[in-house]
Amino acid sequence: MEDKINSELLIELAKLIKKYYPDFSESLADYLSSQDLIEHLVSILSKKDQEVENVSKNDTSISPVKQSHKGLRNTLIELKKTEPEKSELLVKFYDGLKDKTFLPDIQDIRKFVSEQKLKKVKLTSRRDAINPLIKSLLPLSLKELKNKLCLVMPITLQDDRSLEGWSELILNKPQRTKQDEGLSNK
Repeated sequence: MEDKINSELLIELAKLIKKYYPDFSESLADYLSSQDLIEHLVSILSKKDQEVENVSKNDTSISPVKQSHKGLRNTLIELKKTEPEKSELLVKFYDGLKDKTFLPDIQDIRKFVSEQKLKKVKLTSRRDAINPLIKSLLPLSLKELKNKLCLVMPITLQDDRSLEGWSELILNKPQRTKQDEGLSNK
């Protein structure tokens, strides 16, 4: 009987997520299939009721939108365990999007998504476009990710100040600015 109730509860949760966060539901389905998440959920659900109550009381001051943004950033940070360089790039890009250092307008995001042939995301506002944009970059390999992001964040891609790092920065053609290319054509 308890299994039936648990199943119904999970089904209702899935319906609510799909209803209120349609863009999020597909990536959530992929995320739910990971063994790490299952183990994490089991550990959370098996903790004492008091601990769960304390966590929920602390989180009531945070809006659902803020929680989802923090959740994505935390996911990117967690990626550091398996893919540290990819995690670092995505966190820097995410933070740059949030503070409008990268792609400051919705038009810039639309252009980037189109030019990079990323999965189409519903772009109603700049703020709402950030999470789907980052999620569309998650499945890419490190090399693909670097190739796409170097056009948007060329300086932050290479924090290496060694001679090799500066050589890469200077000689890497996609990272040259249009002004540099214009000067070389004269």
